[in-house]
Amino acid sequence: MQNRLNILLLLVVGAVVFAGCSTPERSVKQAEQALSRGEYEAAATHFKKAYQRTSPKMRRERGILAYRMAEAYRKFGNVARAIGGYKNAARYGLTDTLTNLR
Repeated sequence: MQNRLNILLLLVVGAVVFAGCSTPERSVKQAEQALSRGEYEAAATHFKKAYQRTSPKMRRERGILAYRMAEAYRKFGNVARAIGGYKNAARYGLTDTLTNLR
């Protein structure tokens, strides 16, 4: 009986820990929802979480996230962080014709 209780407790704790973990995809979805509501600071925060949770080996994905994060910061009015995001996007090879002007 004690063994079953320990196993049940372990499963409950594992489920709680797993539910608290966020994937990059979940953070991107939250960021997109925040963007649609015009909450640019929240969107930038979610894009930053997704960026941090994406492997550096996934260069294209990190470049896209850095660019989207920079755009959210720009729309929010945080120019310094937007510039940093644009530089990260460029470092990962993701630029457009306006990136150097922003």
